[in-house]
Amino acid sequence: MKQRLFLLGIVICSFLIITGCSSNDNMTNEELIKADKEENKISSMIDTINELDVNIYQFIIYDIKDNDCYVKDLDLENMNYELEKSQKEFNDIDFNLLEKNCRYKEAKGKEDKIVYDLSMLENIKQNFSDIMGLYKQMIELGSDGSYSNSDYDKVTEYKESINDCINSVNISMKDYDEFFKFYALFINDIDKVTLSEIEEKLKKSNYKYEYEERYKKDTDSNKEQTLNALEAHDNNSKDSITFQGYKNDNNDYELILVQYNIGNSKNEVDAMSYSFLGDNKISYGAYNSKTQDKPEFDNLDEQYEYFKELKNQK
Repeated sequence: MKQRLFLLGIVICSFLIITGCSSNDNMTNEELIKADKEENKISSMIDTINELDVNIYQFIIYDIKDNDCYVKDLDLENMNYELEKSQKEFNDIDFNLLEKNCRYKEAKGKEDKIVYDLSMLENIKQNFSDIMGLYKQMIELGSDGSYSNSDYDKVTEYKESINDCINSVNISMKDYDEFFKFYALFINDIDKVTLSEIEEKLKKSNYKYEYEERYKKDTDSNKEQTLNALEAHDNNSKDSITFQGYKNDNNDYELILVQYNIGNSKNEVDAMSYSFLGDNKISYGAYNSKTQDKPEFDNLDEQYEYFKELKNQK
């Protein structure tokens, strides 16, 4: 009898392994319905964050400034109320269920039905949390009854960090290849970010990278300027991303060009997508070495469509 039960146990375990189903992957109909609602909460939360910009940041920048930077108790109460309401909405999102739903669909071979994959959920959860914390710090600056000039500098700094978080969430939700997402992450900040800041993000990623020092003559002064290029490599292909910057007074390198290289190496590039700052606006372009085409684009989405065509030509 014991032997039969033992064999039956082996058969059941083997079946579960073969089918890829475990109790942890299973979802009830009730959970599947709830997961759809949780996905809608994420969309709603994005709208809520946009409202915080009006109810907190713009209120501090415009309304309180018009009142000689003095903060009334009612001002603090209203801002804290808006933040607490948003925090409650964020806390109400069941990320554990969404992660379970994602694993369930992966196990069932329904990846095309996944709205937010695991990496997206992690990115959204972290950035939403960071945004709540930054708005809290923004409000606390006025807790002594006024906002000083240095406080307003910090408010601007916090808002830039919030914009970075929102940009990261927006990029993670795009239907881009993972390595292209890393390329896209820095485009909006091309005039603000430095190579050392990019290196910090590379250290937290799984991408290998190296530095390469370059020199270029300034056409006006005819003096040689020091450039530096940070080369990041994709783990699943031979593609790479070049981050190029000029040396500044702080002995760092200000980003001026981000270039996605499609090819065997940086010396054998079949094609590329690139973005740079020119005339105070971001320019999006590409180069196809086979056709010699050099198209330009109005935005990142258009650039990505052409990028996919270049990848398919390989």
